[in-house]
Amino acid sequence: MNGGIAFGEWLKKRRKDLDLTQMDLAERIGCSPFAIQKFEAGTRRPSRQIARLLAEELGVPEQEHTAFVRFARGTPEVEEHEHEPESAPLTVAADESTQ
Repeated sequence: MNGGIAFGEWLKKRRKDLDLTQMDLAERIGCSPFAIQKFEAGTRRPSRQIARLLAEELGVPEQEHTAFVRFARGTPEVEEHEHEPESAPLTVAADESTQ
């Protein structure tokens, strides 16, 4: 996905291509401008959740989101829990004593 470019460099270039400031991007994905600065400097990696939000906000095609998250997180292989659902459905058992 990255063509040999570091994630931070890619992020900065894509943000600028979209004419967004670090503040703009941070506000759109719900993190601090300081975090964006750290991502671009390569001193910090985004969480999976933030990486997914970045993918959406930066126009990464949906079919490339998994690869983008791996790129952003610096994980070349699929993470073990990456294919698990975000949250398990809740099962509520009826309390027989109230019926």
